Amino acid sequence: MKGAGGLARSTAVGIVLVAIPITMARAMGYDEVTPLAQLIAYVPYVGWLALAALVFALITRAGPLILLALVVAGVHVWWQVPRFIGEDFLVPAAYSAPPADAPRLRVMTLNMHIGEADAATVVRLVREQRVDVLALQELTPEAVGRLDAAGLGQLLPHRFHRAAPGPGGMGLYSLHPLTQQRILPGTTFPMTGAGIQIGRQPVTIQSVHATPPMPGSADRWARDLDALGAVPASGPRILLGDFNATLDHARIRRLTDAGYLDLHEALGRGAVRTWPATAWFPPPVAIDHVLVNGGMRPVGVMEQVVPGADHRAVIGEVAITG
Repeated sequence: MKGAGGLARSTAVGIVLVAIPITMARAMGYDEVTPLAQLIAYVPYVGWLALAALVFALITRAGPLILLALVVAGVHVWWQVPRFIGEDFLVPAAYSAPPADAPRLRVMTLNMHIGEADAATVVRLVREQRVDVLALQELTPEAVGRLDAAGLGQLLPHRFHRAAPGPGGMGLYSLHPLTQQRILPGTTFPMTGAGIQIGRQPVTIQSVHATPPMPGSADRWARDLDALGAVPASGPRILLGDFNATLDHARIRRLTDAGYLDLHEALGRGAVRTWPATAWFPPPVAIDHVLVNGGMRPVGVMEQVVPGADHRAVIGEVAITG
């Protein structure tokens, strides 16, 4: 029994020692340096490990260790549970549902994996899911040609893209005319944005692709995400794409603190993966998002695997409420 107790103690201590610095970095919003920028993406896994540490600490009956594990686990529960209950938890449906006459908008985002995503599948999803606006990252000139050949232009005739070899290409395709086309300033990749008109309501669409926070580039990653909040939103605005960041990263939380809703979080989809699309290593995380501001109500969200893409497509529906 002493051996089992010693193993439980060692396991609990080891987990807590790993969890504490990651937890503190997340709490303080200190994530723009390597390796914290990468590690904070796995905060949900740290939360599960913290709960396991609490169980092992209880086995040891060591009061100080139990207290420490309880505090760490409690913090993670506080952070994660709201993502599973959604913003309408305990709100009667009559109050949470958008007005029946509110215009709806369906959007889709996909990282094309340097243009390798299967164009026919992309077009099929656009058709079957009745997508109004499609945002593509890592869009290459060859991929543009394949999408055209598959019939994307017939479904979404309006486009604004900056296709490029490698990972830097971006594009927007739309059922509605794209006005005020622009590239978001101050970003590593040319993030394409435009306005559309839904009924009488103008909506701003911003495609997002932050550079990955690899060693040596975490500062550029932080700058890319900062640029999203630097442009004031006048009216409904949608940010969608590959943020290379989870809801635990400080800059995404700044956007949600400023009034943006993440569709997955708002609809209680806390256990979602968008990358890697199908592999289990690295551990799956949600780094592709659809964020909407206060002029819209989340209606639905789903993910779809696209052959050739290492990210899952995210498809969301919102109601335009003002």
